Amino acid sequence: MVKIQKLTHTFFYRTIILTMVCICLISSNVFAIPEVSCSLSQDNVLLGDSIILTVKISGVDNPQTPEVPDIDDFSVDFRGMRQESFSHITVVIQGTKVEKKSSDSGYYFDFALTPHRAGSFVIPSFPITAAGKIYHTQSFNVQVLDKAEKSENIFVKVKVDKNEVYLGEKIVVTFKWYLNKDISDYYINIPWLDGLKNFLVTDPELDKNFTYQKLIVNGDQQVIALKNKEFYNGQPYTVISFQKILTPISIGKYNLEPV
Repeated sequence: MVKIQKLTHTFFYRTIILTMVCICLISSNVFAIPEVSCSLSQDNVLLGDSIILTVKISGVDNPQTPEVPDIDDFSVDFRGMRQESFSHITVVIQGTKVEKKSSDSGYYFDFALTPHRAGSFVIPSFPITAAGKIYHTQSFNVQVLDKAEKSENIFVKVKVDKNEVYLGEKIVVTFKWYLNKDISDYYINIPWLDGLKNFLVTDPELDKNFTYQKLIVNGDQQVIALKNKEFYNGQPYTVISFQKILTPISIGKYNLEPV
């Protein structure tokens, strides 16, 4: 008789605990707060390719497909809906954890955005209705590149701080070497730099606030260069840069030949 009472007590204890867990789970589903979010697969794309705009709606059972309005310079095509969910609960019986799962769910709606032309664009914010309430997405900046403008692995850009100077006035020339792949040693040839006959070529004063590294130019010359990261045409590059001071010693028009 005692054993039966003990088993019965344990049975009721387990029943009460499990019932309370079920009630909590049901309540959490009933009172789930709807959430709406929006994301973009990438912020730069080649002309002719597409980017994916994803709208996620959670806390709502079987939400309707959101309406994405017409977007200037883009075609908008619905690619489909997918649901991702998993559950998680912890059941404790007489101080012993016997089961552990998690709970979350969401509906994902994918839209393909295909640009009509190259340039910089803004995907504007737009309203989404879920569970009778209106939500607004954030806006996104997108860079669309013409395939002819697709970035190269390595290239050099040369910039002067002024195009007209007086005799004896200094010109600052900045050389920037762009690399989008890993290179351990840097060598660069600028043949015309050694062949300048109408300029005095000197080095600028270094800024003590920067960390410099040595760069080999024209095979045997060392220059002090900076290394940093930049985006060019929407692509990330490692940039090696250095400067030279050109002081003209004769009057005339001169063309700095391309590297």
